[in-house]
Amino acid sequence: MEHNKKNISREYIKKVAKELFYEKGLEKTSVNDIVKKADIAKGTLYIYYKSKNELIDDIFTEVAENIIKNIKKKKALEQVQSEELTEIRYSIEEFQNDITFLKMMKSNLSYEKEFRYKKQIIEFIKEMAKKSTKNNSNIDIFCTDTFAYIIADMVVNTCYNAIVLKNPYAIDEAEMVLKNILKKLIT
Repeated sequence: MEHNKKNISREYIKKVAKELFYEKGLEKTSVNDIVKKADIAKGTLYIYYKSKNELIDDIFTEVAENIIKNIKKKKALEQVQSEELTEIRYSIEEFQNDITFLKMMKSNLSYEKEFRYKKQIIEFIKEMAKKSTKNNSNIDIFCTDTFAYIIADMVVNTCYNAIVLKNPYAIDEAEMVLKNILKKLIT
């Protein structure tokens, strides 16, 4: 990758690492792979990041922020606020637009729970559940991290099967079933 060695930036390192993470996966990408592709010394990477996990978190926090922002923007643009859990449709669209992120989420949803990007996703799901369960007496159950992780796992795995594997169901069918399951859970 072409760069001016005097102008190494955090953004440049993130760009190189993201490409490698998307190409090889999180666990198979080493710090040595990143510094080699970036053509920098290992010490240079450590000026910006204390560890590979910190770099992973920085990259995917940005990706998650953009996805959540896009979903909220689409939801806000709806002509009529529907009860149809359109966030599911918008999540599917975001995963279709970034299949590599979907693959990364599928293989790493349980990897390092404390990552900021996972916390963002979990908080987003809890916020969505809270809005959808206004009249439900079990609202406390639906606003827990455990509930949000189960929902995230269900949505990510369902989308992965339908979008990436294209098996055992089509994404339109999966979307309908996901919405029905969530409606039954939270209403």
